[in-house]
Amino acid sequence: MNRSKLIALAALFLLGPVTAGAHPGHVEHLAQMGWLQSAVAGFVHPFTGLDHLLAMLGVGALAVRQRSARIAPLVFNSLLVLGGLLGLMGFGMPFVEGGIAVSMLVVAVALAVGHQLNGRLLAFVVGGFGLFHGVAHGMEMPTAATSELFLAGMFLGSVALQGIGAGVFSLCAAYFSERLAVR
Repeated sequence: MNRSKLIALAALFLLGPVTAGAHPGHVEHLAQMGWLQSAVAGFVHPFTGLDHLLAMLGVGALAVRQRSARIAPLVFNSLLVLGGLLGLMGFGMPFVEGGIAVSMLVVAVALAVGHQLNGRLLAFVVGGFGLFHGVAHGMEMPTAATSELFLAGMFLGSVALQGIGAGVFSLCAAYFSERLAVR
């Protein structure tokens, strides 16, 4: 990947956190959400914020691109839930939005590099980003939702997006490697 494409990709990933605090679809006017509404709100949440959407797709693609980082989605999701719990308890992390921005930049760069990176280090860094995302989304959880069900739904939505990111990356890699082999 040439330098201008890398810069454009990094810029795209940096634009995502602008919407982190503006997720649509929260149902604040309800006194209490039912168990299904809470779980569905959590599941849909990762799809409604550009920051979370891009990060989840990127983490899934990264697990395919950097074979040494196959454990990164598991670490990310585990710390996402932990961060969500911390956010619900009112634990604020400094520079949460900045951490989310850096997370997308690092994922973009890790996707762009042509050689394998240290998988454990990458999983550790990606996991730390999961903590930032979790805290932000835990603090944004609708007050009417049941927290455990919302977090479970968010976890499943994140896993689904990571699977989509891995699948799309795999399909694109196969398509382009086939096209380049023909030439």
